[in-house]
Amino acid sequence: MVLVTNDAAVLKDWAGGIGLVFVSHDLAVVRHITDDMLVVRRGRAVETGPTARVLDTPADPYTRLLLSSVPHDGWDPAETVRLRAELAEL
Repeated sequence: MVLVTNDAAVLKDWAGGIGLVFVSHDLAVVRHITDDMLVVRRGRAVETGPTARVLDTPADPYTRLLLSSVPHDGWDPAETVRLRAELAEL
């Protein structure tokens, strides 16, 4: 079962011992609402683990590419282009 809702009361009722599958491309939101995460590329799991570890020290090149795509202070889009080219070679 997948529950999709913005209703905090519903989420609170479901929180007692029930897991929630949350699918998102917004890594900032993922960091704040999940304990564990799974990174999927082309339908296959490429990395899984505690959210903080996956986002702070990604092991998979695709996870690194996703993180490099998020604009932030000091962001260099050329790094994203480089990682994308590197990933295409794998």
